[in-house]
Amino acid sequence: MPQYSPPGRSMQVPTAGVTSHGSFVGGAPIKSGVSSPRVITMIGLLQRVSRASVRVDGETVGQIERGLLVLCCVQREDHEQNIRRLAERLAGYRVFEDKTGRMNHSVSDIGGGLLLVPQFTLAADTRKGMRASFSKAAPPELGSTFFDLLVTECRKRLETVETGRFGADMKVSLVNDGPVTFWLEA
Repeated sequence: MPQYSPPGRSMQVPTAGVTSHGSFVGGAPIKSGVSSPRVITMIGLLQRVSRASVRVDGETVGQIERGLLVLCCVQREDHEQNIRRLAERLAGYRVFEDKTGRMNHSVSDIGGGLLLVPQFTLAADTRKGMRASFSKAAPPELGSTFFDLLVTECRKRLETVETGRFGADMKVSLVNDGPVTFWLEA
């Protein structure tokens, strides 16, 4: 097993194989305190809700009862396959309790609603300074197009899909049930 070393110092990892956590490792030294490059993926921050709504300029533009509120972020390197995968995961992710109290049911299983809200700030890089960088977020045109495609893919899978409005100043209200919140990447 690797030994602790202070941030920025090298440590040796075991020779090639699979760790107890299921991660593949080679025999090369790694730097502690330095994260590995992240694969760019579409983000969905989902929250199990009793109800949720989105208002724009005082008008309710989307609302659901029991279901999922999902804050969605398209990143610069996303592809259409990311959209389909996120839609599949949102419809099938098991976050609702069964009769034994275990999270074994999806929003699809319970006939719940899905409220999708675009939120580019989820792509923020907050590692440096006192202001977030949004260089990983998709440009607005791509973000809007991919958000619309995500809505279309989700509507193929679920009966009730409501949305916020891309680029608008939105007021989001929710009653988080649990609370249960998951960060999904696809």
